[in-house]
Amino acid sequence: MLALMDERRNNLTAARTANQLHALLRQLLAGGVPTQLTASRAATALAPDKATNSY
Repeated sequence: MLALMDERRNNLTAARTANQLHALLRQLLAGGVPTQLTASRAATALAPDKATNSY
Protein backbone atom coordinates (compact mmCIF):
# COMPACT_ATOMS: atom_id res chain seq x y z
CA MET A 1 0.00 0.00 0.00
CA LEU A 2 2.80 2.43 0.83
CA ALA A 3 4.43 1.75 -2.54
CA LEU A 4 1.19 2.70 -4.31
CA MET A 5 0.88 5.87 -2.28
CA ASP A 6 4.50 6.79 -3.03
CA GLU A 7 3.98 6.19 -6.76
CA ARG A 8 0.86 8.35 -6.70
CA ARG A 9 2.75 11.14 -4.91
CA ASN A 10 5.55 10.98 -7.48
CA ASN A 11 3.05 11.16 -10.34
CA LEU A 12 1.33 14.16 -8.79
CA THR A 13 4.65 15.92 -8.29
CA ALA A 14 5.60 15.42 -11.94
CA ALA A 15 2.21 16.66 -13.12
CA ARG A 16 2.41 19.72 -10.86
CA THR A 17 5.89 20.55 -12.19
CA ALA A 18 4.69 20.28 -15.79
CA ASN A 19 1.68 22.49 -15.02
CA GLN A 20 3.89 25.11 -13.39
CA LEU A 21 6.25 25.10 -16.37
CA HIS A 22 3.35 25.49 -18.78
CA ALA A 23 1.94 28.41 -16.78
CA LEU A 24 5.33 30.11 -16.69
CA LEU A 25 5.82 29.69 -20.45
CA ARG A 26 2.36 31.14 -21.08
CA GLN A 27 3.41 34.25 -19.15
CA LEU A 28 6.83 34.54 -20.81
CA LEU A 29 5.87 33.99 -24.44
CA ALA A 30 3.58 36.39 -26.26
CA GLY A 31 1.64 33.78 -28.24
CA GLY A 32 1.51 31.30 -25.40
CA VAL A 33 2.44 27.66 -25.82
CA PRO A 34 0.56 24.61 -27.05
CA THR A 35 -1.61 22.75 -24.57
CA GLN A 36 0.20 19.48 -25.29
CA LEU A 37 3.52 20.70 -23.96
CA THR A 38 6.52 18.39 -24.14
CA ALA A 39 10.09 18.91 -23.01
CA SER A 40 11.25 19.38 -26.59
CA ARG A 41 8.51 21.92 -27.33
CA ALA A 42 9.40 23.83 -24.16
CA ALA A 43 13.07 23.85 -25.16
CA THR A 44 12.16 25.06 -28.65
CA ALA A 45 9.95 27.81 -27.23
CA LEU A 46 12.75 29.02 -24.98
CA ALA A 47 15.50 28.86 -27.63
CA PRO A 48 17.22 32.21 -28.31
CA ASP A 49 16.17 32.35 -31.99
CA LYS A 50 12.41 32.07 -31.61
CA ALA A 51 11.75 33.56 -35.05
CA THR A 52 12.60 30.27 -36.76
CA ASN A 53 11.10 28.01 -34.11
CA SER A 54 7.65 26.54 -34.39
CA TYR A 55 5.71 24.61 -31.83
